[in-house]
Amino acid sequence: GSMASLVLSLNSDRQLTPSKIRSSIGLVSSVLLGSLLILPPTTMALALVLDRGWLPLLYAAFLTVSNDTFAYLGGVTFGRTPLLPVLSPKKTVEGFATALLATVGLGYYLRSHFDLPPSLSYSVGVPLLASLVGPFGGFLASAVKRAYGVKDYGSFIPGHGGVVDRCDVLMVVVAGVYLAGEVGY
Repeated sequence: GSMASLVLSLNSDRQLTPSKIRSSIGLVSSVLLGSLLILPPTTMALALVLDRGWLPLLYAAFLTVSNDTFAYLGGVTFGRTPLLPVLSPKKTVEGFATALLATVGLGYYLRSHFDLPPSLSYSVGVPLLASLVGPFGGFLASAVKRAYGVKDYGSFIPGHGGVVDRCDVLMVVVAGVYLAGEVGY
């Protein structure tokens, strides 16, 4: 689809230059990469809701927001050491560590309240994923925002950026919740 459209549109341009070709290829590449980053987690979220109801998806969302909140609070309270100063200058090692400990503890405690099976993948694995892997979705988004001169995707959550800032992490955590249910450990 998109490759055919690219070739046909380039072919119809009578003033075709190498610069236009590079620009068109960059645009198509961005669309394809965006699709690869968005479609699998969205499909997993839909499968979660259809197969297991809303509670596993809410668990993922709760852990995502909790981890980000704990990182913010830990960073403001204890933060001294920058974690990735070029991409996200306000994120600290201390905030990351606070979020890791608090999210894993909270996830372990709350797993039963979300009516999830008593497995290590749900009790510890998903909270670890939310704490260790999830934030790197945020760092990737920070890199994209810096490249385009955008500070936050929004300001709905003061001090945290926008709702979309949560979604980049949630996509990773939803995939983890889905896989935890498939693995069942």
